[in-house]
Amino acid sequence: MKTDIPDLPKRPPPVKTQFSNPNLITGMSGGLGSAGIPTSAGDNMTSSLNHPPRASGEFIMPSAHANPFALGDDTEGEATDYTADHKGDRSIRTARENTSQNQSVKDKESSKKFSEGVTDKGHISVHNGPDSANSAGTVTMDGDEKVANEEKKPPMSVVSLAKKQAQEADKEGDGQGMATKQELQDDVKDPELSGETSYEKICSSMRGVVRTVEISDKTMDSDLVKEEKYWVAQQLAFDRLYQRVLAGQRTLNDFAALLKKMQRAAASAAKYLSMQGQWESLGEFEGLGMQKVCVAQQELIKSLGDYYETLQSDLYTKPMAEASAAAKDIGVFAAKIQKEANQINNTIKKQRDLATKKWGNYKWAVAKRHRSMEQQKIMKGSDDPYLYFVAYKREILKLHRLQESYNNNMAKMMAEFETREYQRFRCVRNLMLGLISTQKSLFDNAHIMCAQEIGKLSEVNLEADVLRFRQSGGLLHDASTIVIEFMPTAFGIDFKGNRISNVLPGAQAAKLGVQVGWRILNINGKAAPTTHKEIASVLQNLKKVGKPISVRFGKNQECMIFSSPPPRRRTQHIAILSNSELATVGDLSRMSRTIGFTSWTKMHCVITCSGILHILNNAESTSPHSSILLHASTVRLAPKVDQYAFEIEEATGGFFSGQRVHTFRTKTEGALVDWVCEIKKFLKSAKLGIKPTK
Repeated sequence: MKTDIPDLPKRPPPVKTQFSNPNLITGMSGGLGSAGIPTSAGDNMTSSLNHPPRASGEFIMPSAHANPFALGDDTEGEATDYTADHKGDRSIRTARENTSQNQSVKDKESSKKFSEGVTDKGHISVHNGPDSANSAGTVTMDGDEKVANEEKKPPMSVVSLAKKQAQEADKEGDGQGMATKQELQDDVKDPELSGETSYEKICSSMRGVVRTVEISDKTMDSDLVKEEKYWVAQQLAFDRLYQRVLAGQRTLNDFAALLKKMQRAAASAAKYLSMQGQWESLGEFEGLGMQKVCVAQQELIKSLGDYYETLQSDLYTKPMAEASAAAKDIGVFAAKIQKEANQINNTIKKQRDLATKKWGNYKWAVAKRHRSMEQQKIMKGSDDPYLYFVAYKREILKLHRLQESYNNNMAKMMAEFETREYQRFRCVRNLMLGLISTQKSLFDNAHIMCAQEIGKLSEVNLEADVLRFRQSGGLLHDASTIVIEFMPTAFGIDFKGNRISNVLPGAQAAKLGVQVGWRILNINGKAAPTTHKEIASVLQNLKKVGKPISVRFGKNQECMIFSSPPPRRRTQHIAILSNSELATVGDLSRMSRTIGFTSWTKMHCVITCSGILHILNNAESTSPHSSILLHASTVRLAPKVDQYAFEIEEATGGFFSGQRVHTFRTKTEGALVDWVCEIKKFLKSAKLGIKPTK
């Protein structure tokens, strides 16, 4: 019997998508590169991805067990939720693709065999009538092919037809839908059919076919729904990963891997679209479902193009623009710091030239003073090393101050350099380090020059001169300091203010080498007081603690000159002195001391040829304020005064015998040397037993 089957609706023509342009997939000019980057605008990026370009029309199918957009652990869970359910359905799609090309040939052969009723041993055929205009083919099943068909799944168009024929046969009855029992039994008797085939076996096989058709329909329905869900899930996963890339949570290598996977997914979608011509044999439901999948694929492809452009802008164009602006700023900073460096370089050069000039002036002044002293020695006819000491000590102190000032200024300048370099101009670090190195070398050279100059000046104080000076009666002490540690017992010293006035023989201080004239500068790392009462209180408290006491002493800086003859005092009235009786006349500032107060008063001083220093209020005074017998006195530089000052210690006799100290100050260093030299003439003559001239 025959059954008329109406024609199935034709598959609508394929929807034109972005993949109709091969440049979007194959990496041609203006399309996607080897990693999915637009080659017209992203050549700089694609060159770093190192992926060979694909040939035109070559596609790669994504794995059925992995998300093609998954990158690391961030999106793995987002795609595997679907791919786990999608595992079993991939075999159906694969079988459908493998058999799509030979489907029409197989359909014709199966239809022919089905219509002729050829049945071999172990087979059963379900065939359509010869009048069916749309006989699409047959479904044959035996023991071996049944397992294969369950794995590969027959084309859905044939299964739908078979199912439809079976349903119409059930409705129309024996005379319309399918062959009657008698006819089937007659067919069994056909010598071309196997003798083992029976009517019951044929019915059982038919029921198996119907069940297979129902399962296939449900599978196709589920396959299309999952296909649509798959692409939607991919798009959502890509959206999330894209946001992470833009947020800076991914590197450029991750971006390259992402684009490569996107290209593979797009190629897979293009392959599905290229198969639209083979979907004509599908039913209306299957065609509409596949059309939904195509729409989802097209939306994803459109999103890919938009994402490429956005990523290109956010991850390449904008950073390059920012880097270019930063390079411009760096250039400005470098020019600015170079300008500042040149200015400081010039400042240091000027400072160094100025210091060199000053050193030259000092050197010339010292040489001039030396020649003057030599002339004075020749005129006196005797050596006077003390004059060397007075003059050259002042020059050396000046050079020391100059060196200290230069060192401080250079250290401050270097600190300013380093602060600017490390905090503000890190981008030009090498430039600044080179500049600092140059300045430090200049500084070291200047320090060496300063040391050489000081060494040359120090050579003036020859050892022979100092030895002769000491042999002549002077007591010269070093200006250095010494630290001595005492046990918390009696020190065995007496002191006035902070100056040691007496050391008891055999006491702790005497054993440790403490000398009279030393000053207490520091006690246990702290500056010592200046009064006797405060120092005694501090030492007493430290002794109670029971720990060793560390004391820093400053050795006596005073230069005792000569001993004086037996003390006596002479004061006389000055009437009118002739020029022949005057040795030196001039103005000096005299120090006046009261309790807690010190002042300087300008006085008119006169030294007579008899060796008496008269101190008058002014040049018109005829009565001196006081008079000093110089040959009964000693003279030294004032240790506590930074100005050009000297002290005269006068020995007093009588019932109240003792010493009286007079401190004077001059305006210049030359005046100081002249006054000291003049006073020293009378001191030396007294020492040698020469009577002063009248």
